[in-house]
Amino acid sequence: MDIGEHVVRRGVAAFNERPIVPGYYLVTVLLSLFPWSPNLGQLAVVLRQRWREPRTRFLLGWVLGPFLIFSAYSTQLPHYTLPAFPALILLVVLAGTDPRKFAPASRWFYWGLHALVAVLLLGVIGYLKWIDVPAQIRDLKMAAAGLAGALLALQGTAILFARERAGSGRRLVPALALVLTAAVATNMVASTVRPLSAPIRLIPYHDRVAAESLHVAMGYAEPSLVFYSDAFWRFNVPPTPEEITRPGLFLYRGSEWGLDRLFAPNATQLQRDALRACGVVAAGGAGAVPASRAQVDARAAAAGVPAFMIDSDMSRAVVCGFNFARAQWTQLVVFYRESTNPPPARR
Repeated sequence: MDIGEHVVRRGVAAFNERPIVPGYYLVTVLLSLFPWSPNLGQLAVVLRQRWREPRTRFLLGWVLGPFLIFSAYSTQLPHYTLPAFPALILLVVLAGTDPRKFAPASRWFYWGLHALVAVLLLGVIGYLKWIDVPAQIRDLKMAAAGLAGALLALQGTAILFARERAGSGRRLVPALALVLTAAVATNMVASTVRPLSAPIRLIPYHDRVAAESLHVAMGYAEPSLVFYSDAFWRFNVPPTPEEITRPGLFLYRGSEWGLDRLFAPNATQLQRDALRACGVVAAGGAGAVPASRAQVDARAAAAGVPAFMIDSDMSRAVVCGFNFARAQWTQLVVFYRESTNPPPARR
């Protein structure tokens, strides 16, 4: 790992192209710790009652370290504070998990947050069932609904197991049913979303270019590129006119759309823009410009691809897919010159 790139530069420059949001991790922890986040209301109780215990102060220091360090980072992503979560969970359960024994304020927070989350998740499922989207992203809509269902099942499981002792046997069967429901829904989400992901949709182009050839990605510096191509990638350093005369793969990130925009009411025109030219492939070579190449070239120009590459005889394509690292539907413009001896098919 490049420490300068992934530790230092992410601290001083926002890699996710978003300004610092004060209190960002105080909000994301409610999502990241779900379905145990309603128990966070007990944190103040634990600190007040057990402050003199060395383990309490140790766990608090463990929690504060990642939260304070990454709150000052320019790049803010929810998973950055994951190292603090084992200590945070241990802290909130020191005073027990049964909401009947919580302090009044903690009990209100517990049931209020559970109720709010349940309403939101049911609302998401109902809304996604109601809206209609183009066939190309219909599976993405189904996956989002399945994820909401899995979270509801996990929430029910957490509530069932929160109570101590009494009736534990009676709770076992419904809890196991909810766990099974969550597992099935999660498996459905994974199997549905994987073919829609941008890295998977790029695999056919990895298979056309030898791993030792030049690989360049502009604006799309995702580790998945290295994993699925088994090649060394040069990120955000544009190719030269001389370099594109040799076999290689050149990737430019175009426009991106969040799910909140893609699935918004009356987003028909935005959906057309997001899906325009997706999957269009134009072979290289001289001669008249076919309609397919004109479509790709229009997207290439919008993505900032240099004119010398657009005017070249390279093969090109528009690849659209979901970028999990940024939670965005992404348009990628691919230019490639095939190797003389194409590599064997990769993953």
